[in-house]
Amino acid sequence: MLTVITLTLGTILGVTLVLVFSLFMRIKKLTRGSNGSFEHIVQDVQKTLTDYDSFKSEIQHFQKTLDAKVSHIKGCSECYNFKAFDGMGGGKNSFVMAFLDDYGTGLLLSTIDTRDRVNIFAKPVTNWKSERTLTEEEREVLTKLKK
Repeated sequence: MLTVITLTLGTILGVTLVLVFSLFMRIKKLTRGSNGSFEHIVQDVQKTLTDYDSFKSEIQHFQKTLDAKVSHIKGCSECYNFKAFDGMGGGKNSFVMAFLDDYGTGLLLSTIDTRDRVNIFAKPVTNWKSERTLTEEEREVLTKLKK
């Protein structure tokens, strides 16, 4: 009986030693690093984190700059379709499109659709007004955008 207990304990001890040696080799391989030290791995990680923080700061600054540049752009924020000539048939094929920023500076693009042609008009806009005479539809588009 004592022999069986000794063999069992010896087997358990042998398996434990094999597992401990295996773990030791894995930890040694893990902590070896590129120049053979765990400290070098930690320094590499710290440098990478510092570089990342610097990159993050640059990206945040760039994003703020971009936000400031494009914050006033509305683009084609209003399109108004209308029927240019009552009683002549056809649908609402004429339109006014506004390309303005938040300060009311930009361009009004208008089209007048007739049976045989389409007329296109571009009118500059500054501070929600144009030096050119505006149609009722163009004034309506500017009014909607100004709100």
